[in-house]
Order: sequence, then structure tokens, then C-alpha cells
Amino acid sequence: MHGGPWSIRIAPAVAVVAAVVGTSLAVASPALAGAGWGGDRGWFVTLSVLGDFVDADDPAAGGDGGFFVDEWAPGAMFGVGHAFTPAFAIKLTAANAPHGTSVEGVEVNHASAALEAHVRFYPGERAQAYLFGGFGGATLDADDHGVRSEVRGGLMVLGAGFLYHLSSHLALDIGGRVDVIDWNEAEVTFTGGGSGEITVGGPVAESGSAGKLLLGLVWSF
Repeated sequence: MHGGPWSIRIAPAVAVVAAVVGTSLAVASPALAGAGWGGDRGWFVTLSVLGDFVDADDPAAGGDGGFFVDEWAPGAMFGVGHAFTPAFAIKLTAANAPHGTSVEGVEVNHASAALEAHVRFYPGERAQAYLFGGFGGATLDADDHGVRSEVRGGLMVLGAGFLYHLSSHLALDIGGRVDVIDWNEAEVTFTGGGSGEITVGGPVAESGSAGKLLLGLVWSF
């Protein structure tokens, strides 16, 4: 993997979530003794920081030149969903993470969206585990001095996590997910020069994988 200061890049995002969680605990603590662990039905939104992994080829030992992508990068995920019962929910998520590369000033952006079905265990308890699966789409794109490359594909996702209720409406969310991706379309756009913008593309047949480790908050209405 192309080396990069991943821990330095993700530290500010983790610090922000830690500060929000700490503040939420301080605000919620006086009411916890008499609060029920609600939010088992109805709408909810989630906001998470994440460590994003993409399956990338490692540079050859001792090699030079070439274009390599950092496998790990910090990112963020937003989600909105609806709990139909205390044990079952549907959730729509969108995530984004810019990965560094071996070329200075060039990043590969990994974006994904998915529709997920969540099964929650121990409904009504303060601590709940959950499993989920779903489907969606993913893109990888980069802009290198006027040459924009993008590859797109469908994905299937499986994951698991843990909810810890801070109040009747707010919960801490810790989880992980694995995406199995079928890359099926590639496109390259050239800009500049006297010809304006030129786009070429076509189908591809490549498989890949990605993963995410998440730390976030869930607000239930």
C-alpha cells in the first residue's frame, strides 16, 4: 500500500465525534435514570466518521513510478431510515472518502450509496446489536490535470454493528461493513486544448471489494 499519514488525517474527524458524544452524554445524563430507550419505531438519521478501505494493488517492493492508491482513508457517511418494528428497519446511506495517491495533489474519491435492511437484537434494551444487508452502487473517480477518470458499478453490502442509547432519542453507533462490487462501466473525460471536452467510455468486467469501520450518532424522531 502506498504509505500516507492516515492516522494524522483521520484524527480531527475522530476528535469531532468524540467531542459530540461527550457533550451528548453530559446533556443526557440528568435524564437517563428515568428515560426509556425509545426510538424503536419511526424515522431516524445517522451521521458517522469512517475509515474507508478499498482493494488496491500494492506497489512492488523497491519499484518506482506508477500510480498507486492509499487503501485506507478517512471519510463520512450520512443515513436516513425508518424503524418499522423494534427489531426491523430500512436505511438509505451515502458515503464518501478521498484516498491519497502516489501522485502529489491527486486523490481518488470513493463514493457509495446503498439501501439496507437492518435486523436489531435485544429491542428495548440500552445496548443493541444489529446485522444488515443491502444493495446499491459505488464510484471511483480522479482528476489528474484535466483528465477525469471514473469507474462505476453495483454493490452488495453486509455488515454488523452495535447501538448504545445515550437517551431516548440519541444513540452511539459503532459498526463495520463489507462491500462486494461489480465494476461495470468506465469513463474518461479530457478537458482543455482547442477541442473542448472529450469523453470516452465503455463497459468493463471487474470485481472488487471495499470496507468501512464506522463511529457515529443516531438521532431518532
